[in-house]
Amino acid sequence: MIGCRRGSLLVMTLWTVAILGMLTVAVAHQLALQIRVSRYRVARLQAQAAARGGVSVAMEQLTVDAQGTEQAADWLGELWAAGPAASGQPSGGGWTWVVPRSDAPESKNAAIVTVRIADEDGKLNLNRLEDPVVYESFTRLMGSTDQVDLVADYIDADSDPRPSGLEDAEMPVLYRAKNAPAATFAELGLIPGMRAETLTDLGKYASVSLAGESKVNINTAPREVLAALNVPSLVLEGIIAFREQNHYFTALSPEVTADTTVPFDTAIPEFAAVVDRLGIASQTFTVTSEAVVQNPEVRVRVDAVVRRAGCGEGMPEPCIVSWSES
Repeated sequence: MIGCRRGSLLVMTLWTVAILGMLTVAVAHQLALQIRVSRYRVARLQAQAAARGGVSVAMEQLTVDAQGTEQAADWLGELWAAGPAASGQPSGGGWTWVVPRSDAPESKNAAIVTVRIADEDGKLNLNRLEDPVVYESFTRLMGSTDQVDLVADYIDADSDPRPSGLEDAEMPVLYRAKNAPAATFAELGLIPGMRAETLTDLGKYASVSLAGESKVNINTAPREVLAALNVPSLVLEGIIAFREQNHYFTALSPEVTADTTVPFDTAIPEFAAVVDRLGIASQTFTVTSEAVVQNPEVRVRVDAVVRRAGCGEGMPEPCIVSWSES
């Protein structure tokens, strides 16, 4: 009898030890998981702070650029667009720097921040499609009216569909036009019949962030945008050739002709028709700031539209027009 009791106690002891071992493993696993989650959260907060700081750096650079030039002109060779030469980045590369954590060596858990600034004033204002001249520009850009009409009906305030447009639909999906300015290109993808390649082209050559009366900056606008504006071919080719020589324009007047051979002459009817829509300066920019933290690897990207001037009465300048994080 005593031997049986001892055997039972031994079995119970072994089971107790096994259960405690399993509990210990489970607790250790849970603690390890919590530690990993905590490390991820800390790394994400660091990456988030670094990415947001990159936007602040870009805004400061845009402010310094506006204050530090005698000519009210913006072009793609400036520091805001090309980045510092010491960074080794190509034109348009922006800035890249390392932000070390305070509790770790620079080689570990450091945030690598990359900031790029793109000019919005070198694009067409998509939210001005109710302007017949802007509508014609987008028709030339897209090559037809069908996609342009879809966007125009989505944006314009009325409920009258254009020949190739759409205000409302019940089938195949319920759809109602916004009848207000577009805030993002992504929302245009909800329009029935909108093609993916249209959104791609619009993203390169159009903007939804520009002020209503903005002018297209000939120092930064792609050839496709200038052609869509119906800039005379002689003037357009002169602009592109001049820019390819690492020059930029400081005026839109015949006086420039003596130095550049670009015929900015309002005596040319085609140029006179478009000159009021052209400019040499920019006020609205898209800032892309991306921060990467290693071990664990976390990536945070901020896309912010920044307006350097024209933010409105009582608003600080520069100001943030839109902001998104991913």
